[in-house]
Amino acid sequence: MNLNSIDYVVFDKMIKRGTAKILEDTDNALFIYDTRSEGYYLACEDVNLGMNILDKYADRDIHLMMVTNMLIGEKAYEKYSFDGKYDCFQFAYYGGNVDEDSCITTRTATKEDIPFLLDNYDLISAEEITKLVSIGNIELAYAGSDLVGFMGEHLEGSMGLLYILPEHRRNGYASALEKHLIKINLDKGFVPYGHVVKDNIASIELQKRLGFTQSKKLIRWMWN
Repeated sequence: MNLNSIDYVVFDKMIKRGTAKILEDTDNALFIYDTRSEGYYLACEDVNLGMNILDKYADRDIHLMMVTNMLIGEKAYEKYSFDGKYDCFQFAYYGGNVDEDSCITTRTATKEDIPFLLDNYDLISAEEITKLVSIGNIELAYAGSDLVGFMGEHLEGSMGLLYILPEHRRNGYASALEKHLIKINLDKGFVPYGHVVKDNIASIELQKRLGFTQSKKLIRWMWN
């Protein structure tokens, strides 16, 4: 599989950083377990092959899964009785180096910042936020001495967790924060990427303004 394709950018990063355990690898499918996110990830365009692979590992306690094929996603969601799902576009940054905006300064969040993060972000668990902080995956943004927001990187490697405090919105801080995360990824040799729920128009437009390429296909996240 061409891991340079936007459809497989998730797999490329997990393999490069050394957290991927490859369970199946053929010309037509790649199935991995990521030790950091504790999730399972399937890239496969053949529905029957994909379902056969998932059936092979059905005895595992799978709490988180991402698949690149929506038909497989629909079948897997029903067959394995997942509780929740998101259908997302992938956005990958293939541009050159970015110039960071001077409107903010940043610092990496520490454990002392966890209460603030939990007060302002509830889309992931407290356990996950604590883990992200412990590995240095959340950046805080300041305008002068004012804390204006934060952004981070999910456990599997996608950029996200973007939050700007209401009183500081519409000042360009979201774009500035994302540019900062883009640079962090580029400096580490990764393709910066993120996942945006298909109907989140505001976030989709932000990624386009920043020069991200949007995938043509949706991916599906599923969890229990």
